[in-house]
Amino acid sequence: MLPRLCLALLLFCLSLQAWAFNPVVVDSIDSRQSLGSTTRYLEDPHGELSVDDVMALPSERFQPVKGGHVNEGKNSSTWWLRADLANHLADPLGGFIEINYPLLDHIELFLQYPDGSLSRQLTGDRYPFADRPVKVSNFWFPVELPPGETTLLLRIKTTSTLYVPLYFSTYNASAAQQQELSGLSGAFYGVLFAMFCYNLFLFASLREPAYFWYLVYTLNVGLFALSFDGLLVKWLADDGGLVALGIYALMFSHCLISIQFSRHFLHTRELFPRLDLVLRCTLLVVLGSMVSGLLLDVQTWSILASVTVIVASVGLLLTGAFVWRRGVRYGVYYTMAWGVLLASFILVTAGSLGVEIFGLYGAAVVKASVAFELITLSIGLADRINLLKEEGYRSREAAERAACENEEKSRFLAKMSHEIRTPLNGVLGMLQLLRETPLDRSQQFYLDTISSSGNSLMAVINDILDYARIGSGKLSLEDIDFDLEILISETIRLFTAQALEKQLSLHVGLEPGVPRRIRGDPTRLKQILMNLLSNALKFTEHGHVLLEVSSRQTPDGASRLVFCVSDSGIGMRQEVLAQLFESFSQGDSSTTRRYGGSGLGLAISKELVEMMNGHIEVQSAPGRGSRFCFEIPLHAAIDVEDPLTQLLAGRPALLASQDAQGLEALSHLLRRWGMRTERCQMPDRLPDYLADFTAAPLLVVQAPWPGSPSQWLERLRPHLETNQRVLLLYSPIHEPPPLTPELRLMSLSLPLQSGPLREALQALYECEPAPPAGTDTVAVALRQSEPCILVAEDNPVNQMVVRGLLKKRGYAVQLADNGRQAVDLYRRDPDAVQLILMDCEMPELDGFEASRQIRKLEADRQLQAVPIIAVTAHVLAEHRQRGLESGMDEFIGKPLESQQLYACLDSFLQGAS
Repeated sequence: MLPRLCLALLLFCLSLQAWAFNPVVVDSIDSRQSLGSTTRYLEDPHGELSVDDVMALPSERFQPVKGGHVNEGKNSSTWWLRADLANHLADPLGGFIEINYPLLDHIELFLQYPDGSLSRQLTGDRYPFADRPVKVSNFWFPVELPPGETTLLLRIKTTSTLYVPLYFSTYNASAAQQQELSGLSGAFYGVLFAMFCYNLFLFASLREPAYFWYLVYTLNVGLFALSFDGLLVKWLADDGGLVALGIYALMFSHCLISIQFSRHFLHTRELFPRLDLVLRCTLLVVLGSMVSGLLLDVQTWSILASVTVIVASVGLLLTGAFVWRRGVRYGVYYTMAWGVLLASFILVTAGSLGVEIFGLYGAAVVKASVAFELITLSIGLADRINLLKEEGYRSREAAERAACENEEKSRFLAKMSHEIRTPLNGVLGMLQLLRETPLDRSQQFYLDTISSSGNSLMAVINDILDYARIGSGKLSLEDIDFDLEILISETIRLFTAQALEKQLSLHVGLEPGVPRRIRGDPTRLKQILMNLLSNALKFTEHGHVLLEVSSRQTPDGASRLVFCVSDSGIGMRQEVLAQLFESFSQGDSSTTRRYGGSGLGLAISKELVEMMNGHIEVQSAPGRGSRFCFEIPLHAAIDVEDPLTQLLAGRPALLASQDAQGLEALSHLLRRWGMRTERCQMPDRLPDYLADFTAAPLLVVQAPWPGSPSQWLERLRPHLETNQRVLLLYSPIHEPPPLTPELRLMSLSLPLQSGPLREALQALYECEPAPPAGTDTVAVALRQSEPCILVAEDNPVNQMVVRGLLKKRGYAVQLADNGRQAVDLYRRDPDAVQLILMDCEMPELDGFEASRQIRKLEADRQLQAVPIIAVTAHVLAEHRQRGLESGMDEFIGKPLESQQLYACLDSFLQGAS
């Protein structure tokens, strides 16, 4: 039994050996046969074997091919391939030995004929294209096979993939095959060119970045295909090494361009920021791998290129699937196109690493995938553009609707503002007139309360209107000179009644370095301060509210004006601060219920500060109060010389109070005017402080201080010199002390304002009050000459207000109930009118048309143009522009403020004189 098994095994081995060395039979002039299945190969790790050595080796040293062709991936060995060809025809048969893979570096072909003779041919992509035996993109060798068996021996060494699709083809068969391949390649490159041109036209029209990267990707794929087909070597025929390196560089650039295209096509930066970050990091890794070629040998770099393509392909395929799953419509095109293309690349690249899947059809599969991918992505880009157009159309429609809604909202708010401002002008105007009449302390308090409430209502109206104007982008800033001291004093006065009602200390600290006159928008600055002070007073139950104004220099030498409003109120949690400057935002619902408010003030203040090129910030803690600070560029105006500063320069002042913050604020004000100050917070030590002065100082006693103002004076009288200057700043809950002949005494009610303080100091030092900013002796002379002002106003209450304010300054007044009467009065005697105050909305003829008719009358009669000042409840820029176009010179908003009105009148009447 055993001998039979051994015999059977021997016969089986002999049959395998006989099968392995069977030659390829060629018996037709149209024959084309693959030699891969009958080829054997031998690895020469060090490249030491010669052709004679290999020919002498026994057959069992050669290994049979696994698969259709030799494919050993990337390695540095030298390889010998052997095959036998048998010509069964009677005549010699001509043809080609074909190696249809153009990326092999060194190839030597040896043919041993039946008579024992040996021939040799040499080629490879490292040799000039002109030296090739056959001028085709792949490696072909012309051969003449005599009848009988011819042994073929190939010696191959390469840094690229060792892939050898080996064929023998007669002349006739080669021509037919070449024609077929040329047709397929032409179709592929035709599709590539057509898609490139089509999308180039779209990119030129749309300027869409995704199209740009599509074009770059198409160009890269085209170059890679030309390299893979061996066509690029014809253009770089003298540098085969550059061709080999270029292929690997194109593999890396393929990854880079694919990632960039994916980012723009899928809008990852806008829709998926984290995914976009991953893609950008991947870009850096791929770029680093590409640059590493400067340090690595070609063999290692080629392996790194193949691995990079595989990893990047998988990553991009997963990216497309993720975006598609997240509902992005054009993600389906991306996933479909790149799924097919990248799968084919993965499989073919795997073949370059030794795992052959498609074999002979690998290149055809990749080209078909590229064509499919380009067409699909082009359709996806078109759909994406259509989708963006649809979204853009919807966005434009929504923007137009929003603009219309904003416009209607602005018009509605402007109309409501006008309707509220008109009666409010009567209320606040009458209060200004009433303030000039004799009032006792109770009446003065009631008057201040009404005025504060009216101004608070005015602030709410302004906030709502400004919120709408900011939303529609129609809010603009003024750029005029104004007195900062007066603005702060007027602002503080608005909150006097509220501070007294809540028994809060309200202080102003104006540092000496802050200029008195600056340039900017006083209305908006006042609005910001009012919002911050209103919030501080609203959320403070006891303690103080402090407004501090200072200046600082930035590192680049620019000057900044800094305003800080601090309080001892309820404070805020840190999580509330993040949303504090958002519209309609307050701490929580309980805050709104308890303290009220619209939640617009801080949001509008932030917008206004940023429009002034500044910024605002807040510091707060629960139960410890809040501190709001904002800073804006400081533009100092031309400052006039202050007589008070000259009067007080170097004079001493002793400040006494138990309120440290109040003393600090008062000291800032007095030092602004040149005084030297000392402070005393201990009542028992005040006589000692007085005794330390060689000359009697100005003594300022400010509440809180023990006792009433009369008791202060009685206790201090023994320590005071005759005619010593004393200023008492008392709480409104007390009565001021009576004047005494032995002292130069003045008393002011808190909270302290710079305007009354300035007047009190002027009176103490026997100096007449300085004229208000913007006035001079010329203006006084004008008032003495009683210029006539024509007032066009249809509201009887507002007529009374305007006439009262004008009569107070000594002006003559003519009243007109509408625009037509105003035109008629001016037509009768133009020389009798020096200025016109024109309301805008009146019956019969509005102020705009009345102004046009007056300007036409002046042009027809060649009269000098009379100043026309609009006094209107309209506050929008479009109304101002409309007024300027109709011939008006200036605008004053309602409710009227006497100081603003007088300053405007003085500027025009002084100029006219």
